[in-house]
Amino acid sequence: MALAHREKRRMLIQSTDSDTGEHIENDKHELQYIPFPICNETGKPLELQYGVEDGTTSPHLSNLKY
Repeated sequence: MALAHREKRRMLIQSTDSDTGEHIENDKHELQYIPFPICNETGKPLELQYGVEDGTTSPHLSNLKY
């Protein structure tokens, strides 16, 4: 799958069990990915544009529960 310059790509995260923190797998024992949560301020999902540098670095997103 080729990406076009400036194409927006919605970010995904690994699905985890909220009680144990274990990664959830599908029927084929592959890690399951889910859409990144919607931003409360903008109401939009986290998206990055392919091939576009905006001068920022990727922030460290910590999972405070684990």
